[in-house]
Amino acid sequence: MRLLIAAFLLVTPLLAEDKPKAATPVEGAVDIQPVANVVKDSDAEKLPNNSFKDLKAEPLKSGKVQFDIQAKYIQLGSAKLPKMPEKIEGVKVGRKAALVHFLHATAHGNDADAKIAKYVIHYTDKTKVDVPVLYAKHVADWWASSTDGEPSDALVGWSGSNEPAKANEKELRLYHMWWKNPNPEKEIATIDLETVDMKQDCALICMAITTQEKPSEPKKDK
Repeated sequence: MRLLIAAFLLVTPLLAEDKPKAATPVEGAVDIQPVANVVKDSDAEKLPNNSFKDLKAEPLKSGKVQFDIQAKYIQLGSAKLPKMPEKIEGVKVGRKAALVHFLHATAHGNDADAKIAKYVIHYTDKTKVDVPVLYAKHVADWWASSTDGEPSDALVGWSGSNEPAKANEKELRLYHMWWKNPNPEKEIATIDLETVDMKQDCALICMAITTQEKPSEPKKDK
């Protein structure tokens, strides 16, 4: 009996070590997966190896804000992506927030300050607010030159690479935009994403969304 107990005590720590560790929850993370329409590791626009595979499916930190990177992201449509949707509705939030952070980019470029898309914030009291997304102010192309600066009102939240981008002397980028909620006392029910003009080439990519209760905004170097 003593031998059996001793053997059990030796094996038990090994079994405990074999158990997968629980993922660390990202505070304020919004789950976009129920409406996300593109697999992160799939080839964009049928170009081999043109994907976000370099971006790991794990929490990503931009400044003091964390984003929950998962298996899929949201891609809206444009003239160059006519099979993608003009609008994706119903990203569930279900909480109050002083700030909402978006980790996003675009497929293809546009003129500075061109309005390419909007986030529509729906509150539980049935009111809503539009959050415009302007090119070179809040977002830019996910293929970028290493010398390209940040959008004027956003940060580079992540940079990486893939084979076709590298062959064209480009890197991959996602941009961190934040929006100050004018109604922090109201609970946000859902968020919609909408292309403003399907005739333009530029199309919004949204990788992750995080809400923040405290009103302190990220600092951007001037």
